[in-house]
Amino acid sequence: MKVTTLVLTGFLGAGKTTLLNRLIAARAAAGAVTGKLAIVVNELGAVGVDGDLLPRGSARQVELPGGCVCCVLADDLDRTVLDILDANPEVDTILLETTGVAEPVPIVWTLERPPLDARVRVAAIVTVVDPLSWPAAQATSTAAQIQVESADVVLVTKLDVATPAQLAATTASVAALAPHAPVIA
Repeated sequence: MKVTTLVLTGFLGAGKTTLLNRLIAARAAAGAVTGKLAIVVNELGAVGVDGDLLPRGSARQVELPGGCVCCVLADDLDRTVLDILDANPEVDTILLETTGVAEPVPIVWTLERPPLDARVRVAAIVTVVDPLSWPAAQATSTAAQIQVESADVVLVTKLDVATPAQLAATTASVAALAPHAPVIA
């Protein structure tokens, strides 16, 4: 059986790590979850920041520091995923958190080519969008737009601080870029 793999993307500061923490907590609270979650965190800098925010012990976590997994670290991703699966046969889900500027489609291509294609199944690209910074992200980076266009599901975050107007504008913008993807606030 292939391991379910989710690609979690979103522009810088959109809330990817917060979402990861909530997923880990929910999974732990469920108690009856079988299998194990592996998390691969891709960091651009030499020193990881996001990985330090994730709780230890409830998941297998590996960082890929120093480059973007979508363009520089494809071979490292291959080795990392295979090493995780070989060392942890109980892993049933891999969650790959990309850098904030990653394009998700090349990552999916890496996961769908040999030898990974025999071991993993990409279930979805989940893109996180912050309505506070979305207009600026979209205006300054094509990566932000590509992340949304590539999404199978878009999660709009920071509802506690976004205004209704920001939320409405972001939801409309995202729906126009990814009409095929459900937008969940």
